[in-house]
Amino acid sequence: MKIFLKNVGPIKESSIEIKGLTVIAGENDTGKSTVSKALYSIISAFNNFEMEYKEALNDALLDRLKTLYLVLRRNTRITTEEKMVRQFSPQGFLLRVIRPIWEEREAGFESYDKNVAKNLKLLKDNGVEESILAKAESEYSEIKKLLLATVDEEGAKKESLRRILANEFHGQICNNSASEYEISAEENQENIFHMTGNSEGKVLHASFEKLYYNDCIYLESPFVLYMNDLLNSGRSFFSSRSSDLPKHTEDLLNRLKSVKSGREAQQYVFDLLEGKDYYNLHNRIGEMIRGDMFFDTEETRFKYSRKDGKSEKDFDLFNVAAGIKSLGILQMLMKGKMLGDRCLIIIDEPEVHLHPKWQIEFAEVLVQLVSLT
Repeated sequence: MKIFLKNVGPIKESSIEIKGLTVIAGENDTGKSTVSKALYSIISAFNNFEMEYKEALNDALLDRLKTLYLVLRRNTRITTEEKMVRQFSPQGFLLRVIRPIWEEREAGFESYDKNVAKNLKLLKDNGVEESILAKAESEYSEIKKLLLATVDEEGAKKESLRRILANEFHGQICNNSASEYEISAEENQENIFHMTGNSEGKVLHASFEKLYYNDCIYLESPFVLYMNDLLNSGRSFFSSRSSDLPKHTEDLLNRLKSVKSGREAQQYVFDLLEGKDYYNLHNRIGEMIRGDMFFDTEETRFKYSRKDGKSEKDFDLFNVAAGIKSLGILQMLMKGKMLGDRCLIIIDEPEVHLHPKWQIEFAEVLVQLVSLT
């Protein structure tokens, strides 16, 4: 796969071929991370556009529900009566009333209409003014319009791309000296992707063909593991995800948290990892860091289990070397069987947190991993 960038971040114009084990080197602030973000955005938008579009719809629905909730909070007793809070909380309404529409549209809409009628009656029975009732009815009507709206696959991909690029670049994707930017990609000398956007964050044009890569993991820093608490606390009453974290960070954390630990299934690695070489590589990392990284589901945090002979002790990550975290993340991704043949894994400056000896071993691990996939 060859990617072309024009007026993207600090990059005025560049083309880079991604093939097997690819190393991008350069001085600071020359655009290495920009290439990583662009690659992640393209592959993620193409392969997860349905989920991303649903998330965009979620956000639009929550905005409407938030408006309604705030109006009612100012004019009714919904914050003091448990039944009212349960009926009108945005997240509760989204889960209880709107989600069924995605599972079974006809029955879901019937349920929606019944719930809306129930909510309006509840407001009326509690003496809410007619003007407020009319406002509530109007908001519920606008919510239904959003749910009834349809979008074609290309439109969903375009919106997915816009959202991910906006999140990854925080609205600053366009080069300071330009008003528009361009990203394209080709495989086997055939164009598979092309897009243009502007400095206002709009995607002016986007066309996708089938990509070779069906997944992408972007590991920017081992300290991403510390952001798990931010991920959990960053969701507000009115949001479906934490907008403070880049998409690639949230994606990586959710993947790592889904990996089962040895405590939950001692035979997990033996049952799941296929191929002797792959298993040996996983074990090699374990020997290097003398233990295993895992996610403690009870304490909802990542930990490191140090193994000395027959003894084993768990450590909080604050007391674990950065190099162990770096290798531990790779170990968990292997255990979770997430590094498939068509998965592009991007590791930003992997050598920074490693001792020179481990830099060499880490490079050997990467070379061996690429040869296996």
